[in-house]
Amino acid sequence: MMTPGNFTKAVIPKGTTTVITDPHEIGNVWGIEGVRYMHEASQDLPMRQLIDIPSCVSAVPGLEHAGAEFGPEAIEELAKLERVVGLAEVMDYLDVIHGGDRMMDIIRTAEDHGLYLQGHAPFVEGRMLSAYLCRGPNTCYESRTAEEAVEKMRSGMRVDAREADDILHNGHINDVVRAAIRYCMEPVAAIKSATLNSAGEAGLQNLGAIAPGYAADMLLVDDLRELTPSHVFYGGKLVALYHPPARIPGKGKGQPDEIL
Repeated sequence: MMTPGNFTKAVIPKGTTTVITDPHEIGNVWGIEGVRYMHEASQDLPMRQLIDIPSCVSAVPGLEHAGAEFGPEAIEELAKLERVVGLAEVMDYLDVIHGGDRMMDIIRTAEDHGLYLQGHAPFVEGRMLSAYLCRGPNTCYESRTAEEAVEKMRSGMRVDAREADDILHNGHINDVVRAAIRYCMEPVAAIKSATLNSAGEAGLQNLGAIAPGYAADMLLVDDLRELTPSHVFYGGKLVALYHPPARIPGKGKGQPDEIL
């Protein structure tokens, strides 16, 4: 819900160097031009902003007055943008399960362009879940119970976690990792889930690890459980520093983050 530049200012000091955005809301209002704006406005920032094409504009065809409607032609056009990597949350899961023409044509077009498919299947289980997976989407961030998550994973679906309600005060992806560690996940495994595993889910081969051939995005942290970065590197360049808040007589607390 922010412009790409202001979003960058908020999350870079928290250690996020790559995001995959879903410009569904602006696409729902402004159509293809809205998605193009998000792509162009995120160019040349000190972080990597990749884009998934909104799959369900409008979300409920025939029952809402959106500013646009995306069919396979829109997916075809937007797939040509440089930093498009996937098809965003395929939330019309009933149309997918029943093989409806609209979603099947959209999914087929995305697959023809080598895009990964981001799933969206709240409370879908049993044969319905199997049907959804057979149509292509194989991820979901909408699991609400442990039992639901376990069934999806046992069916071969990647289950994503999300949290971070307050970026300004709590953090961004680093706060989600902190939550996973609080819930007894081993710190290195939690960090791997937010880096290498997430990159692999989206088919990104050169992100998520510190190794030859990988982009030099790195954080320096004092504590693997707190994950407050003192230095943030993007593409091998220092892009943010953390200054511990200091009490200055008569001036309150100092500024904790600095974007370079």
